[in-house]
Amino acid sequence: MTDQEIANLLIVILMGGQHTSTSAWFLLHLGEKPHLQDVIYQEVVELLKEKGGDLNDLTYEDLQKLPSVNNTIKETLRMHMPLHSTFRKVTNPLRSPNKYMSSHTVYMFKFL
Repeated sequence: MTDQEIANLLIVILMGGQHTSTSAWFLLHLGEKPHLQDVIYQEVVELLKEKGGDLNDLTYEDLQKLPSVNNTIKETLRMHMPLHSTFRKVTNPLRSPNKYMSSHTVYMFKFL
C-alpha cells in the first residue's frame, strides 16, 4: 500500500468510529441516570401506543415527539463531540479578519 492509501484507510477507520462512539456515550449517560431512563421509556411507550405498537410505522416527525430522547442526544453530542478537528486545503487565497490563508495550504481547524 502507498502512504496515501494507508492515510485514506486510517481516516475511514477514524470517521467510521464516530457514530458508534456517540451511541456508546449516549447509553453510558443514560445508564448513569435511572430516572431519565424511566422518562425516556414512558415517552417511547406513549408514542408506540399512538402508532398501534408498530415500529415500522414510525416517521421522522414521530421521533421529534420524543423530547427527552432528543435532548439527551443533543447533550451527549455537546459533551462528546464526534469530531475534534478537521483539515481543509485552501484552493484560493482567503482573508479573514484575523488571518490571511494562502492558496494550496492545508489548515487544521479545531472545534472547541
